[in-house]
Amino acid sequence: MKTTNIHTEAKITLNSNYTIDGDPIHTIEFDGVVADVIGDEPTKREIEIFKTGILYERERLWDESENLVDDKVMRKLLKKYKKRIYRVDHCYFYDSNKSCLLIESELEPTDLVKIIVAIHLKFEELVDESLDIEFIHLLDILKRFYNVKDVKEKYKNILNKTYGYIFDDEEEFCTNDEYDYIYKFNLEEVEVIKIEVVSARDEYCGSNFKEIYKYLVKGSEIENMISDYMG
Repeated sequence: MKTTNIHTEAKITLNSNYTIDGDPIHTIEFDGVVADVIGDEPTKREIEIFKTGILYERERLWDESENLVDDKVMRKLLKKYKKRIYRVDHCYFYDSNKSCLLIESELEPTDLVKIIVAIHLKFEELVDESLDIEFIHLLDILKRFYNVKDVKEKYKNILNKTYGYIFDDEEEFCTNDEYDYIYKFNLEEVEVIKIEVVSARDEYCGSNFKEIYKYLVKGSEIENMISDYMG
């Protein structure tokens, strides 16, 4: 079996999907590790850094060069290209691990939050403002209209690691630098962005709440699916 090294070619492909802002998404694959990069196609230097990071993390870099890169710099680079998934949660869930969503999406955290809140508020408008949309219903809508993937079974091992809101600035295990409804868990195997739906909804439910509807896909089809809460 051929051993992967720094000279092994990385595969770069342009996805058919784009971000909500219209930016292209490129997929980079190297030695079984796949990561998405938003924007222009990665440069030769960026690809080289990515490959070096993978080899370093797997303790094979020393076969290529003994002092190629500083440890702290390399770990920051690895975080940049680490696969990201989202945990969509509700602070009133009795069993959060059972009821939450674990999804994969190319959307940026703030865009995904606005989409989820828009769906919630539209549900209240069309169905009943005293009710919360069921998360399984929310998941179906996100999968149908926003190219979201359900990865809960695949990543069920990280549920307990992202259950609470524990902060540890030194380890950067869980940070929330800007919003009180978006939390980031830098786990070894994956980056998890946790969205707390109740706090997020409260942020956007003011007098101008309908402005967030611009994040909904245009047309009656999504409204029909939102209102079909018994389906």
